[in-house]
Amino acid sequence: ACNIGLAVLEPSMIGEPADPFATPLQILPEWYFFPVFQILRTESNE
Repeated sequence: ACNIGLAVLEPSMIGEPADPFATPLQILPEWYFFPVFQILRTESNE
């Protein structure tokens, strides 16, 4: 009862809510996708 009461009255915040549209800038693929990733990255900047 104590744990449930504390969980209801004082919920702990784990962190910020997830945003599926915000991606980190330094995402790197696995080594076998790296050449294709570099081609796509250079083509999309134009």
